[in-house]
Amino acid sequence: MRILTVGILLALWAYQICAQNPRTWPIGFPEHSRATSPDRRYALINVDNDTEPYHTVFLENRRLKTRRELFHYGRGVDVLWSPDSRSFALTDYAGSNYSLCSVIYVDEKLPAIDVWTDLRKRVAPSERRLMEGNDHVYIEAISWDGPKILKVKIGGYGEPSPNGFTRFYSYTIGGGIRREKPWRSANWTDDQSPTTGPFSYLKLHGKLHRVLVHSSSRFCDLREEPCGIPNFSTRLMPPLRQKIC
Repeated sequence: MRILTVGILLALWAYQICAQNPRTWPIGFPEHSRATSPDRRYALINVDNDTEPYHTVFLENRRLKTRRELFHYGRGVDVLWSPDSRSFALTDYAGSNYSLCSVIYVDEKLPAIDVWTDLRKRVAPSERRLMEGNDHVYIEAISWDGPKILKVKIGGYGEPSPNGFTRFYSYTIGGGIRREKPWRSANWTDDQSPTTGPFSYLKLHGKLHRVLVHSSSRFCDLREEPCGIPNFSTRLMPPLRQKIC
């Protein structure tokens, strides 16, 4: 009985912490069709077309039953809701050798923030040379630390960095930036290479994909689940299904 009571109290405590500090995960389009905000009021809807524009994302207000067109994209994007549900980070894998990152607000009166351009202006000159001197450079929104701080990863390679480089930053909206140490855990490593580590890139069928590389050589994707609990689902195409989750 005592064990059961302790278990219930721990579950209630965990639920309360989760409700106060919702964790969101990047959702990939066009692999997925919907990304719902933490407060469940909004949803980003992906619509595919046979002709240009091939992919369109709409913002759906689930309370008012309205839908507004936000943007078009060509290859693939990741959307990452902020904890307060007022904005989301957009990672646009626009080209085979680069990606873009911005923050878009649900309030259409607020302008979008070009995170990639702003961050390059704020970093040290040596860091800027890495980002602008290599011909393959990718930025990716990883997570939110509250509604104003976006954590991003930047990696790439080229003539200045033939072995590749990786950088992590905390980008504060309306504030400054701070370089962070590489994220590490017991199951994931990052060896400063743009083709390995927890968030990496594989070129499949002519398109650059963000994948998660596990030590067992499985390729998985993080899908948003209630309370920020990740659900690993396949993101690769045949014939690579022998080694996917």
